[in-house]
Amino acid sequence: MEIKNIFIELYRESINILAYPKKTWKALKNVEQSSGKSSKKYFGWSIIIVFFSVALGTILFNSKGGILWIEVFTEASRKTLLMIFYYYSSLFWIYEVLRLFKQTPEFGKARKLAVYAMSPVLIMTALTGLFPFLGMVGILGFYSFVLLYIGIQEFFEFEKENAISFFTVLFLVLLVNAWFMLFIITKLVALFIY
Repeated sequence: MEIKNIFIELYRESINILAYPKKTWKALKNVEQSSGKSSKKYFGWSIIIVFFSVALGTILFNSKGGILWIEVFTEASRKTLLMIFYYYSSLFWIYEVLRLFKQTPEFGKARKLAVYAMSPVLIMTALTGLFPFLGMVGILGFYSFVLLYIGIQEFFEFEKENAISFFTVLFLVLLVNAWFMLFIITKLVALFIY
């Protein structure tokens, strides 16, 4: 029964951040800084779902001559590691760009921004992992940038002239970061497996 409640809570949090971002960011801002449990739990369970979705999708749709367990494990591990490294590197870059623009970043706020703004990417990775033929739907992961934009506006105050340059720098850094992480993880997994 406990697992069912966790999945229901994960589903509700995902729907809230995707459908009602302003209201959700406002609620997250009012939650105590010390309660990082919810964002950790949200991210942890999302990562587990991504792993098993990719593994199941690989078994169902990419097993032409039988199931190669090393292929299943490799693909699921690659996408899961990509999400984990992308989260930690995004957390680092959000924190550093906030410092660069003379904001007083708090680690709890940066963690909430990184975790909940990644929701579309995690959901799209799980969906395209489970159903690889939906690959073009993955472009919807760019909604993460919209969620991040709304969340940063809710958590921090910017002067008018600094806001545009801040968001431009942050989005470019995160976009380059995503491409870099994809390249590095793909090469590392290939190096260790093949």
